[in-house]
Amino acid sequence: MLANRKEYFYEVDLVWNSERTGTLSSLGLPEIEVVTPPEFVKGQKNKWTPEHLLAGAVASCLMTNFLAIAEGFQLDIIAYKSHCFVKLERKEGKLEATEILIRPTVTLISDKELAKAIQLIEKAERSCPIKNALQLNINVHPQFEFLNSEEKIKK
Repeated sequence: MLANRKEYFYEVDLVWNSERTGTLSSLGLPEIEVVTPPEFVKGQKNKWTPEHLLAGAVASCLMTNFLAIAEGFQLDIIAYKSHCFVKLERKEGKLEATEILIRPTVTLISDKELAKAIQLIEKAERSCPIKNALQLNINVHPQFEFLNSEEKIKK
């Protein structure tokens, strides 16, 4: 069983195309073109950048981790979506990612499961391997919605 293994490996290949673009690939997965962000010299709009991929990696890690934990604790999730921000700052002459904010919205059947959902999203945040690998401030600010109520609850 895969879950009993102690090590996992994920490989990607990157090939430079031209200017400041490349193609990211991994066996059996669709290719992704990556470029320099539009704010920089020769940057491009409307294309994936390393900064987008960083946000996507952290946000999707939190989501998949939360859904796995919620399943194990029999928490019925109706919907999950999130928005993620990556903040870049120039420090000591170099640009670095300094903060990531993830705003997941979790829809539950009833507000009776709110306490359990908060506990499980906190557990998912603590155990998210991508988040734990990064040496920067990552904040998670979840919202919860319920089928039996029109109001949103923010943690």
